[in-house]
Amino acid sequence: MKGKYLAFDGIDYSGKSTQARLLAEYLRKKNIDCVETREPGGTNIGKSIRATLLDERNNRMEPITELLLFEASRNQLFEEVIIPSIERGEHVVSDRSYISTEAYQGYGRGMNMGTIKYLNEMTTRGIKPDLAIILDFSVEEALALKRDRDRIEQWALENHGKFFDRVRDGFLEIAKQNADFCVVIERGKKRIEEIHEEVKYRVKKRFEL
Repeated sequence: MKGKYLAFDGIDYSGKSTQARLLAEYLRKKNIDCVETREPGGTNIGKSIRATLLDERNNRMEPITELLLFEASRNQLFEEVIIPSIERGEHVVSDRSYISTEAYQGYGRGMNMGTIKYLNEMTTRGIKPDLAIILDFSVEEALALKRDRDRIEQWALENHGKFFDRVRDGFLEIAKQNADFCVVIERGKKRIEEIHEEVKYRVKKRFEL
């Protein structure tokens, strides 16, 4: 039986990385094989691309260059990690997916969504998450938590103050358009443990895990 592909998406500081880690730990405690990964990254090539994308010295990076780097990292991750893992029957828990590219580059930067979807389809071989959990968090609260900002975050704050609002709206719209596999969990003032319990409920409701 093939493994499941589970992804966490949302704006920065929504808690997606923490919840991805907690879900993977929960599955392992139940002796369920799973692989943790993230986008961009997850492979040696992906890690190098991630470092390039986030390096504040690369502040002249063109939007198309940025998009293609994200897609290159994604393609390597699918071919090297995600596809082999699910074929072996291992579940994949990913911190971000192609949904983030649609939200950030499409809704946030205003790039052509048709181009983005074409590239996403190509680099993922058309594989979508079996379950994508989008953690919704207010932009004001997220920015208040930020300390060190990477290149993309700094650009957004300096050039387009409403960037993160558009990204958040994008995530919610994507979830609405893909209700068959996307669910939204509001972070709000909830404790980490409360959100984890809701994540487990959503996973159990959909799969026998």
